[in-house]
Amino acid sequence: MEKEQRSRVVIDTERNRLTITLGATISKAEIERIYAEIVVCVSELKPGFNVVTDLTQCKIGHLSGLQTFRKLMNLLLEKEVGKVVRVVGKAKLVFNQISRITEHMQGYRPIYVSTLQDAEEELSAKGKKAVIQEK
Repeated sequence: MEKEQRSRVVIDTERNRLTITLGATISKAEIERIYAEIVVCVSELKPGFNVVTDLTQCKIGHLSGLQTFRKLMNLLLEKEVGKVVRVVGKAKLVFNQISRITEHMQGYRPIYVSTLQDAEEELSAKGKKAVIQEK
């Protein structure tokens, strides 16, 4: 039996980027752990930092973590996030869950792509309008 991948948060200060990779199942405890890591990471990034969230391994997010997920999105807005790119691959259930949550958030407009390569291309594209709009 294959071991379930754990979620992780990686900061790249040189590229001013935060990368979040979600494991197969996101419980309330898992999203709270991720949130705590992100709080520390964003303090080291400059305003306009980009975020890549890899959802390709994620199968389900528990509704009990919804409040923390919203708190996370608000934190990113408060810290003046630039582009938010979500790599969804074939993660249909999680994609539907997350897109329903974010569609109602003022000023938060992620870009959805299929692969990490697509995310890199999106972030390296020059002259594109930022996905996070002014508050």
